[in-house]
Amino acid sequence: MAVYGVCIFVANFQLAIRFNTHTLFSTLALLAGVVAYFLFYGLASKFLSGQVDHLFIPTFKIQLLYVCIFFCLAQTYVIDVIYGYLMGKYTKFRNEK
Repeated sequence: MAVYGVCIFVANFQLAIRFNTHTLFSTLALLAGVVAYFLFYGLASKFLSGQVDHLFIPTFKIQLLYVCIFFCLAQTYVIDVIYGYLMGKYTKFRNEK
């Protein structure tokens, strides 16, 4: 479930980076995706029995999880910046020909 949460964080982070016109509604929609992950994960671990039962609190007590989440978000940002830089250079080189 932690990997699923990181995927949600990265997807919302990419949406925030790609679309530069943020209104109140779009900001709330981006935050709602992250809040819904915590809400539904907490509810599932509280009320469902089986494999998800009582996983929510121990998962977020692991400090390495926060390092991994930060690393995934930082890696996504760095790759996006490098891609934008290279595509800018490529289009500039292509237009000069």
